[in-house]
Amino acid sequence: MKIVIIGTGDIGAYLCHILSQKGHDIIAIEQNARIAEALNKDTDARIITGNGCDAKVLIAAGIQEADYALAMTEDDRTNLVSISLAKALGARRGIARIHHSIYSETTHFNYQLHFNIDHFIQPEALAAAEIAKLIRNPNHLALEAFSNGNIEIQQLLTHASSPLINKTLSNIQTTYNVRFLYIIRGESLLLPTTETALQSGDLITLTAPPETLFNFREQLNPGSTPLTQNIILFGATQTAFSLIQRFKDPRYKIHLIEPNHTLCQQFAEYFPSIKVIEGNATSRTLLEQEQLNACDHFIACSKEDESNIMTALQALQLRAKHAQIIIHRTDYEPILDHLKNTLGLHQVISPRSTATKELLRHLSAEPYTPLASLPGSAGKVWEIKVAHDSPAIGHTIDNLILPKPSMIIALIHKFHATIATPKDQILGGDRLMIASKASNLEALLDLFT
Repeated sequence: MKIVIIGTGDIGAYLCHILSQKGHDIIAIEQNARIAEALNKDTDARIITGNGCDAKVLIAAGIQEADYALAMTEDDRTNLVSISLAKALGARRGIARIHHSIYSETTHFNYQLHFNIDHFIQPEALAAAEIAKLIRNPNHLALEAFSNGNIEIQQLLTHASSPLINKTLSNIQTTYNVRFLYIIRGESLLLPTTETALQSGDLITLTAPPETLFNFREQLNPGSTPLTQNIILFGATQTAFSLIQRFKDPRYKIHLIEPNHTLCQQFAEYFPSIKVIEGNATSRTLLEQEQLNACDHFIACSKEDESNIMTALQALQLRAKHAQIIIHRTDYEPILDHLKNTLGLHQVISPRSTATKELLRHLSAEPYTPLASLPGSAGKVWEIKVAHDSPAIGHTIDNLILPKPSMIIALIHKFHATIATPKDQILGGDRLMIASKASNLEALLDLFT
């Protein structure tokens, strides 16, 4: 594939290396002549010095023949404009990196649709989604997150006291807006139908938005969900912003520690329900004052890696139950797992790694993308893009004849992901999350592509 990369900072330069090694034709546009010269020596990509928002520069890079245009600069507005231009000039697909959630929020305006951008990549939000997994799922059962963390697949255990015992999945799914993928019952793995009834001890794998799954856990195992969870964040960063947005429910008691006075004011005004403390979490005295021994989750997400490591270690010494950190420096990435195991941290996350993983998933010439494997022989989860000449277009999900066993579990339409319902209509360009046997992939592609 021919791929034009605009901006060769941390993520852009890394993509130049790995994509050129995979045999793709890579052209990189970098405004800083010094960075461009250094990258030209270190990679097989063709480097052009110039502004990615300049149509002449894009045309010189051959944007009209590009399969993908990727805008990876540090400036959101540059990324939006450059990809919009790239698409107008003929690039088949465009992906823009964004930092601020105002551009991904669609309540008042859809920036992605307005600028004709196929995908947004938000490293901080992706990192927040990884952190949120552990907070919502402290028992470490299997969990996968898709669509920037807006949809999760999770395993939950059914307790004998559940009010859902002996109820059919048809009734449960309609009431709670969840979708069941499979059930482990004793030694058997069941692919359930709508008439399957839950039994005590069932280990069920299901999908829904994260908050729906969190609330549904209480129905499956009454009393298992703590009434409150105490979360302390260090660093008023975009990662912290994304995390706070994910935990708006009153059961989450959030404290934010930040040394910058202006940032403290901004977060306090935007999130009046949280407690903002102006100070530095590297101060042991401050951490003791915030009663770290009662903290369920300490998350160091400042922009300083060394401070994140030190504050997390102090939090663990002060008996915080879980500690997670964000690491930004690229030279730390090879030792992330070593850091985690040696220091006793529960999770070490690199926004660059999570963003790159998500980008590589999108950079595929295939009409489908494998998302996850289900245990044993249960099958896989794929994302399949509906072609504009698909025979499925115009049909509702309940009218489709799918290869058995298969289930459409989510639908992404015009950048908005929802759990699929029987009356949802299939439209050209939709992306479907489908769980099915691996042997059914060809039949699914025949139907949707």
